[in-house]
Amino acid sequence: MNSLKYWNLKQIRCIYISITHNCINITDIDIMSTNNKNVSMTVGQHVGVLRKRLNLTQSQLAQRFTKPRTQAWVSTVESGKVSINVTDLIEIASILGATATDLIYANEGQEKPRTHSLNSIIQELNQKSPLELPVYLQRQLSNPASEPIDYQYSSKFSGYTILGDDGSIESVHNQKIMVVERYYAEPLLNITDLLSYSTDLTPHADLDTRASDRVIAKFDKPYSGLDVHPGIFNIDGSLTTQIRGEGPMQLEKDSYEILGVLILRRTLYRSSVIRTWLQRQHGLMKIERMGYPQDF
Repeated sequence: MNSLKYWNLKQIRCIYISITHNCINITDIDIMSTNNKNVSMTVGQHVGVLRKRLNLTQSQLAQRFTKPRTQAWVSTVESGKVSINVTDLIEIASILGATATDLIYANEGQEKPRTHSLNSIIQELNQKSPLELPVYLQRQLSNPASEPIDYQYSSKFSGYTILGDDGSIESVHNQKIMVVERYYAEPLLNITDLLSYSTDLTPHADLDTRASDRVIAKFDKPYSGLDVHPGIFNIDGSLTTQIRGEGPMQLEKDSYEILGVLILRRTLYRSSVIRTWLQRQHGLMKIERMGYPQDF
């Protein structure tokens, strides 16, 4: 058994990591949660019991330490007259084929702290870690092999769930972000807007177009030099989009492919960081002025 430890003297707290049979177990030992004298007595009693089971004398146990101890020291430990430090606690437990928690909490009926497997810790971290969403330029989405230009991060509560048709909270998986590269009149969008969309959702349409889903779609033919555009999904399955300064386009359902359903539009990011980077790296610049440009 290999062991690692993290010891914080101010908090009197030990994070004990044991590696046994190719399995990593992590235990959080809070020594301040119990009476120190009682802990010393408990440790001493169990050291004595385990030593005798192995048919070791106190002198033999003392000699098995990395830095050999004396028989007198082992005797004081077993009598509970000395408070053993964490380094010695872990080493003596290893020598006796036990764990530090076995020595501290081994009384019958006394609750032991849970030992967590590495897989359970990773699972918990995944549940609490933010979503990592790849960011693509609009021009990139026509090529499935394109590499993201960046990543955005979102909390799983705000970025991982949406309100379902029945009012319940539903999970949203396989999200991506598209950087808008044109000014659109329908749906109303600006250059450098960030559109979060899911490739798992199915678009819905309503007679009231304001309730219809916005989607990201790949057209059969380029429109304004791009194959992929945002659009409004209509109840008959057609798609409507319009770049400002150009006539509206309505595509029949067999002339485009839906890549995803829009979840969120982001415009409230720090322009000094993201917009400057988009302009310098990818030539995308939003005109900052009141109202919308009319001559594009």
